This record gives sequence, C-alpha cells and structure tokens, in this order.
Amino acid sequence: MRTPSSHLLTTGLLVLLVVTAGCAFPGVEPESRAGVYDYTFGLDADGTVENATIRVPLPAEDGMSVLNASVLAPNGTVDNAFEASVVDTRYGPMLELRTTEFVVEPRYFTTVEEDGMGRRVEISESEYDPDNPDHSKVDFRSVDVLVTVDAPYPVDTETPVGDEPLLPATSDRVATACEFPTTDTASCFDYDAPLYLSYDAAEGTRVDTVVTFEGRNEWFDAGWTGNHYRESVDYRATGPQSGWVTAEGHLVVGNGNYPSP
Repeated sequence: MRTPSSHLLTTGLLVLLVVTAGCAFPGVEPESRAGVYDYTFGLDADGTVENATIRVPLPAEDGMSVLNASVLAPNGTVDNAFEASVVDTRYGPMLELRTTEFVVEPRYFTTVEEDGMGRRVEISESEYDPDNPDHSKVDFRSVDVLVTVDAPYPVDTETPVGDEPLLPATSDRVATACEFPTTDTASCFDYDAPLYLSYDAAEGTRVDTVVTFEGRNEWFDAGWTGNHYRESVDYRATGPQSGWVTAEGHLVVGNGNYPSP
C-alpha cells in the first residue's frame, strides 16, 4: 500500500518534471524555429572547355530530388554559361550542365583608391605590369549555384542517413576523424561519390568542381543558434574528360547545439 508520504513524493516529482520540461529552453521563441536546406555548386576552370556535358549530384530522398530545375536554374542556365536541367541517371537525379564552349581568357585588373577605399578596375593586357603590386591577373573562370529552401522542421541532423535527403554515394560511408572544427556531438564519414565529366580541353586544363548540401535547424535563444548535417563532394580534373569519375564525399552529422527545441 502506498503511504501518504510516498504519494506526496511522487506528486512532487511529477510537478518537478513538468516545471523542468517547461523551462528546458526558456529563451526559445517558438515562432523562430525553422528547418532549412542549403545547396551549392561551384566550378572553376583555368582553360577553355568545349562540347561539355557535366553532371553533378543533387540531394535526393526516395530517389527524388528535393530541388527542381526552376529553383536551380531559373532562366534555364547557370550564370548564362551552361544550359542547365535536372536529369535522371543510374545514380539518381543530377544537375546537368551543357555548353558547346566555355571560354576562359585571362583578365587584368588594377586597384585604384577612391574616398579612402580600394576599388578593382579591369585593364587591358597591354596595361598590365606583373611587377606592379596594384595589378593582378585572373586566369580562371567560375560559375556557381546557391539555393536555399525551407525544410520540414525538425530536420534529423543527428541520423540523416535514411531519414533526410542526401547526395548519392557509390560506397559505404566510413567513419573517420573530423578534419574541420566541430562540436563534441559531431561524427564524420568519407565515401565515394559519382560525377560525370565529358568535354574537350587542352591537356593541362584544370577544372575543379565542388558540391555541398546542408540540412539544418535554427532558432532564436538570446541569439541565433542551431544544428546541422553537411555533405561535400569535390573533384579536380586535368585535361579532357570522357565520362563518370569517382569524387571524394564527406559527411558531417550531429554538429551544433543539442538538444534542439
């Protein structure tokens, strides 16, 4: 039989639990809670490429991309340099870039001072002096995509594999030491990722591609905070390319402030 004292103790514990639960995130503003997906793609080339078809990974869930062409390339191109579309491949949906010619020519600049501020101004090759510290030469060309969309809150940032959109992998994700600063709650993984590169180029032409995808929760608690998982796929190619290559993939999970509200 439960005694009056034990009943009072149980009641007190229940009250304590309720009060504690209600005060777990005393500063969190509920309307500030949000889930977000960020996707970026970047390409740098130090020489002209021709007849190019490039396919880069997209985040997918159940075989479907969470990003469509109208979001990735609203006018049907990437920086008016590549025609862009979303295509299905044996590895899942990918962003496909096509062009007959991506011209890379050196550009020259000088820094001029106006109102106490430095401003870079383009100059001709004949004006360029490599010994002038105010002059600079840019011998590569870049294009990029940056997309941010809302995600259902809360995003599973601790165990996203199987529960959240991810970039495609052609190998198991293997646990590894985290290379960049992370919180104590983070875990890191390496894997192989597919990338398609097909173009004509001079033997020494270098093309670097980088894809990143992040799912995160954010909220305001006396300042903005949150947690996230993040993937990156990168590859450096030299000379002409003719098909699928294996890029390096990296995944960080459980990074940030936990537990989330």
